[in-house]
Amino acid sequence: MTRLPDLQLLPCQLTHGDWSLPNWLVDETGAITAVLDWQMATLAPPIVDLSQVLSGVLMFSKLSIGDAAPAIESAYGLEVQTELLSAAMVAYWFRNYWLLRDGFERDPLTQGGVGGVERQPGRLRAVLAYAGWGG
Repeated sequence: MTRLPDLQLLPCQLTHGDWSLPNWLVDETGAITAVLDWQMATLAPPIVDLSQVLSGVLMFSKLSIGDAAPAIESAYGLEVQTELLSAAMVAYWFRNYWLLRDGFERDPLTQGGVGGVERQPGRLRAVLAYAGWGG
């Protein structure tokens, strides 16, 4: 069963939307000193940002969401509802797809070219399969 209705009930706050390494300024000790590139920022439940960060790490490492939850809980002292993490991951990537698609229709050269949009359906299928929602 999907958890999108449960996800919609969570409190929202400003979320970054693109927690990738190029968007961090890091000092010599490894501490993050600034976060750049706020174009994907929106009001959303914080779990959406967490799901975006974890989606790439988890999918490329072949770990399951259930495998990662204890480490997240230990690091942040919060209970992670894996069903909501899956729903947030799917919601994030669908939002990403539509933002990229809309941007490409406005200006193809600044949105990763034709290949960027053409790769999105495959990425969505991978996310759905990973989250246990695809066939």
